[in-house]
Amino acid sequence: MEERPTIAFRVDDSQKERWKTYAEDNPEYDSLSHLLRVAVAHEMSDQYGRGGSGGIDSGGQIGELVTAVNKIDSRLEEVEENVENATDAMYSGGTSVSEDVTSAVYEALPTSPEQARSTHWIAEETERDKTTVRVALEQLDKTTGVVNKVEMKDIVTDENGRIVAGEEHEDPQWYKRE
Repeated sequence: MEERPTIAFRVDDSQKERWKTYAEDNPEYDSLSHLLRVAVAHEMSDQYGRGGSGGIDSGGQIGELVTAVNKIDSRLEEVEENVENATDAMYSGGTSVSEDVTSAVYEALPTSPEQARSTHWIAEETERDKTTVRVALEQLDKTTGVVNKVEMKDIVTDENGRIVAGEEHEDPQWYKRE
C-alpha cells in the first residue's frame, strides 16, 4: 500500500489541546488529523464563501459530505491495509489447511495440463471455499511439489496463427503430477 505524505506544522500546545479536545468531543471526527483534513477540505470547497461571508446555500450539506467521504476514505485505507497484511500472512506460510482438505483438493485435480482446472472449479468440486482451496493448492505446490500451476492467458494471434499477445487470468489452472 502506498504511503501518504505527512504534513507537519507548529502550533502552541494550548491550541493543539483545544483542537484535540474538539475532535474527541465531536463524534464526526476520528482524530485530530481527521479534524484538520476536514477543515482544510471545507476551506478549499469555499464553504464559507469569500471573505468569510456569503457562500452557497448548501454549505452545511457539503461539509457533511466532505466529512463522510473523508471517514470512508480513512476506513477504506485501513481495510485495504488489513486485507493486504492478511493476504501476505496467508501466502507466506503462516496459514495452512488440514490434510483432509489437501487430500480432497488433490483428488479433484486432473492429471494433464490440457485438463487443468481453476481454483474456482476445484472449490465447487470439493465443496470448499475458494480461499481454502487456493491455500491448499499453494501448500501442495510449495511443500510437496505434486501439483503444477498453469498461468492461463487469453491468446491473441495474427492472421497467420502466430501468437502476438496474451493477458494473464487471475485464477491459474491446476493439475497433479503423476
